[in-house]
Amino acid sequence: MKNSDRNHLRRLLGWVRCEIGQSPDELVATVKSIAPAIGDIDDAAKRRMVEAHDKARNVPIYVRQAVKQLDRYVNKIGEVVDSPELGRIAPPEKEK
Repeated sequence: MKNSDRNHLRRLLGWVRCEIGQSPDELVATVKSIAPAIGDIDDAAKRRMVEAHDKARNVPIYVRQAVKQLDRYVNKIGEVVDSPELGRIAPPEKEK
């Protein structure tokens, strides 16, 4: 596979991961871990959490498995993810 094709696949996988979000189990674990910090929530927030869980549950398992397997294939340590000719916007600089 050419590096440019691998970079396109990396970006596609990143977008898919953002779209499908966490798995239902991961979402529940995240909510449990942040619950003490946020305290009580209103009904609208509860409804949004239920909707997020339903959305996560509706993602087919084979899609999550495919993303995981492809991610292992394309994200090898030490490889370049982006190349300068793509015209990508640089991430913000970290504060020192």
